[in-house]
Amino acid sequence: MIVHPNSFDSLVTEIVKLDNINKQQSEQIEEKTMDFGMAIIALKRGETVARKGWNGKGMFLTLQNGSEVDGNNMRNKGAKNYYADCKCKIAPHIDMKSADGTYVVGWLASQTDMLAEDWEIVKPVPCKDEVYVRKEVSE
Repeated sequence: MIVHPNSFDSLVTEIVKLDNINKQQSEQIEEKTMDFGMAIIALKRGETVARKGWNGKGMFLTLQNGSEVDGNNMRNKGAKNYYADCKCKIAPHIDMKSADGTYVVGWLASQTDMLAEDWEIVKPVPCKDEVYVRKEVSE
């Protein structure tokens, strides 16, 4: 994963306009880290964020915008039965790409995550899973 400094700098500029910076926040700017509130603002701006303190490699969060889905296209049988022939409104939510490569829909922050001050804007390296990479067949 690559830390994305330009996005961080523009986010800090926006936050500085909104609030006075105390000593602790000034130190965070030097380290290019932020608290959870700043990470939420970054997510709302379309950035991808992660914690330096997470042990798992390649973990990150993204904000998914709300959407409307045809109920007949729902994957879950119970939801499909309930929303059959209706529209299902899916609320905006935060998702996580976990260390094992799975995509967790509807991530919930722990107390530790919410109080952490080691959040950073990242640019994930695109997935190169062999299953999804098209290979040319040699003749």
